[in-house]
Amino acid sequence: MAKEIIFLLTHRIDDVILNNIRKINREKGARDFAVLVHGEKDTSDLEVPVYHFSLDQLKVQKFKMLEEGSMFSSVHLAFLYFFKKIPDYDHYWFIEYDVEFGGKWCHLFDTFVNSHADFISSYIQPYNENEYWPWWGLDHPKKKIPVSSRIRSFNPIYRVSKEALKFLCEELKTGWVGHHEVMLPTLLHKNDFKLLDLRGDREFGNSEYPNFYRENAHFPTSDDRFLKLGSLRYRPAMKKAGSKNIIYHPVKMDMGLSRFEETVYQLSLLKKKMKRFF
Repeated sequence: MAKEIIFLLTHRIDDVILNNIRKINREKGARDFAVLVHGEKDTSDLEVPVYHFSLDQLKVQKFKMLEEGSMFSSVHLAFLYFFKKIPDYDHYWFIEYDVEFGGKWCHLFDTFVNSHADFISSYIQPYNENEYWPWWGLDHPKKKIPVSSRIRSFNPIYRVSKEALKFLCEELKTGWVGHHEVMLPTLLHKNDFKLLDLRGDREFGNSEYPNFYRENAHFPTSDDRFLKLGSLRYRPAMKKAGSKNIIYHPVKMDMGLSRFEETVYQLSLLKKKMKRFF
């Protein structure tokens, strides 16, 4: 069996996040688990390994950041930093603090334990499927990848192989700069690493696997450029996870939609979509 570790990244600690951390720890199966905390937060209630870090520590890696002083578009820097400190695993799961799973986490992790995919994420798609996505920019001082050849993904939760992480650590040193959701899948795909979507019925999916998130019903238009539908999306937040064996993001009790509000919201977007056809 492949040796795996799960990293959960957070910049805040509250009861909802603590409960999710405890749930992952109970349901992780034969894997190690650690929490990566941005800043000096009180983690005394956690019963798992905790690693604190600062933005200055990440900058020591000398990778270029798209937005200097912000981790928003460069979340991968934290994962690469801790990969280099803990390099002995075959697969690394990276999960953001506001991702929840409507089932036992081991079901998700175990599903892919024998997969040889180097990068498992969601909404993996080429430029021509979603040209209105705002983060297609990808620059390098000497190299160039045409925008038409770029791949994007949605990365609140993803798995990467050791080989892919080693490659990324070396390749990013050469000067690549871009949003992590275009840079990681594009560089890996261009260099023959295997990509796999968490939905089996998508272009980069495999029908042998279940669909682990609800589709966003595609809104690839200039006025609806962000993921707004489905269980795994950019916004708005939900108060809690729902159906069994589905990934949910973002889940935020203090600002999320209730189940009723979520239903009304989804229906309003579907109605808006239907108007385009009549």
